[in-house]
Amino acid sequence: GTDAPPADTRGTDARPLSAPALAVPREYAICVAGEWRAELTYADVVEAIALGQLQPHERLRLPSGDTCVLKDVPEFLRHARSASFSTVTSDEFPALQPERTVRADAGGVVAALGSSLVRSETGLWLAEQGAVRKEIYVVEGTPVLVASNMPGELLGEYLVARGVVSRGELDMALAVMPRFEGKLGDTLVALGLVEPVHLYQHIAAQVEEKLLETALWTSGSFAFYPGATAPGERFPLVSTPWEILLEATRRRLLHGLDPLDVGDPTGGLVWALSRSLPRALATSTLPGAMALALVLLRKPRRTADVVAALDDPDGRDGARGARVLTVLTRLDIAVPAQPN
Repeated sequence: GTDAPPADTRGTDARPLSAPALAVPREYAICVAGEWRAELTYADVVEAIALGQLQPHERLRLPSGDTCVLKDVPEFLRHARSASFSTVTSDEFPALQPERTVRADAGGVVAALGSSLVRSETGLWLAEQGAVRKEIYVVEGTPVLVASNMPGELLGEYLVARGVVSRGELDMALAVMPRFEGKLGDTLVALGLVEPVHLYQHIAAQVEEKLLETALWTSGSFAFYPGATAPGERFPLVSTPWEILLEATRRRLLHGLDPLDVGDPTGGLVWALSRSLPRALATSTLPGAMALALVLLRKPRRTADVVAALDDPDGRDGARGARVLTVLTRLDIAVPAQPN
């Protein structure tokens, strides 16, 4: 499954598919690290490319028997350009030296994305934990694309896991995907399995979830490469960047990765707004609780007082105050007050 959206399918042959048309030919072969893997379906090849297992310089054998280099087959290459860090950035950044790195156990994705948000940066955050790799592209601090090398985070698997399509329906769509230029989104829409507007919503939610999953990393790192631009299609996320930071922090608090007391067991530390606030605060639409916190912190206030003022009086949104203050302190928007 890939993250491609549906194109305009008017005029596309979307006639009901007969049983013979659903046969899955295994006529492709790919050469990975010098070894040939044969009897692959079209979908197998797409998955290998999307997960970064097959690079643009490696070889592919087509059903015709012809052998070619992946980069010479645009139909397949489009999948590599949306999912492989090495292929996307090697030409632009031959040294591949990040400008800065944030450890997962030192604020992780909140510190990483938050720093880009307050600086209005455009570039790539490469998140790595063991064999897991995710690419988070930001434009002026806003995430616009998240790619992953995890099979379970491909679009098709995501839709099956959430009951949007069945495993059989996904297999059917993958079998006929070559008819629709290798675009899973187009295929699902043409087969009538997903409405276009719903597909966009699911893709946006999936992109956001791939990002938020990194909030619970306890090891690994986030490395920033300024200037890298997102390849392929972009999708507006379900939430605003500030809402994403708050949700990531909510998960970290829930799992004990950040302290509920904001590192202040007695609640007596005094906080105030930084004297040099980022311009992004003035140009962003802030969640209500965060906007209120900025008003409160115009005057020095104790941790306990800020948290109490921000907490949900009905108790339905637990730890809201701690969540907001944690984000503000993590990004040095709220800082220890200077004594008079």
